[in-house]
Amino acid sequence: ARDILDAISFYLNLRSSPFTKILDNVPLRNREISSSVLSVCCHARPSFLGAQHHNLTTQEDGQLIMFSEHEHQVDKSLISLVKSDKAGLHVKDFHGRWVLVDADLGPQDAIVYPG
Repeated sequence: ARDILDAISFYLNLRSSPFTKILDNVPLRNREISSSVLSVCCHARPSFLGAQHHNLTTQEDGQLIMFSEHEHQVDKSLISLVKSDKAGLHVKDFHGRWVLVDADLGPQDAIVYPG
């Protein structure tokens, strides 16, 4: 977790990690409640047999997209960890371009997104 937070600090061009002061190495006591929040979600890939149940469109290059430009899937969080079962996950960057982010992932790899 500290390595991920350090990477976020580096990505944001911060001189030092602002997270260092809020982290400690003391584990929680028995039955003590943490202030951290973990949210888990799963976005299933559409199947061709059930395609009528999904919003599927075909682009000129033949790629299928599950959500249109008007149906944004937005996740607002500090850190997002993404693991896909096969390559094909595209993310829109700050300039509005779609970027393939999981082409070179191995079976034990995941993607970390700050923000």
